[in-house]
Amino acid sequence: MIGNIVRKSGRTRPTGKGGGTMKRLACELGAAMLIAGAFQIGTATAGRDLAAAQSAPQQLVVVRVPMNLDCAAVPNTPGENALLVQYGLCGHGHPRPDSQVCGDCGCLGIGVFDVGKGDMGSYVTISSSIGPILSANYSASWYNNNLYYSGSYGDSTGPTGSPWQSYEVLATGEGYVTATVTRAVDYTFIGPCYSAGEPSATTYVTIH
Repeated sequence: MIGNIVRKSGRTRPTGKGGGTMKRLACELGAAMLIAGAFQIGTATAGRDLAAAQSAPQQLVVVRVPMNLDCAAVPNTPGENALLVQYGLCGHGHPRPDSQVCGDCGCLGIGVFDVGKGDMGSYVTISSSIGPILSANYSASWYNNNLYYSGSYGDSTGPTGSPWQSYEVLATGEGYVTATVTRAVDYTFIGPCYSAGEPSATTYVTIH
């Protein structure tokens, strides 16, 4: 019968349409092996491409936008006010221990530093560019940004040459203290020389 398996001499062999089935199965098996090989090649290639992409330098795009403090929402307390001074926020300049302003006849400077025990040292310097200083005077004020304390001070002396200097120790209490020269004048042979601005300086005063 066509399609049966005939045993002869201890071996089997396909006969009739059964032989065609075996050939078709062999072809399908070969095709499957080819597809599997192609898949393995494609997978390996994709893996290499992914590894290369991961190892390649990436272009990182950084976008920066400004962030501003809402000054109206900051509580009006000594602690917050001192922080505003410390970081130069909401109209407060960054703390600096000295500053100077100059005009066409000289310069005016102020410097402050911590003395300890709630005291601050302040020195004011006036220099002349139009000759020796015969006499000078100034007025200044200080403000404790932590405790809301304030005070005023000043000095006046006779002939000193140039520059003219004055040193004061002020009981300000602990905290960030700002001192400002509000007025200064020196007298020379040519005439008086007035300050061209109001220099100010800030330091932190300790109580230790």
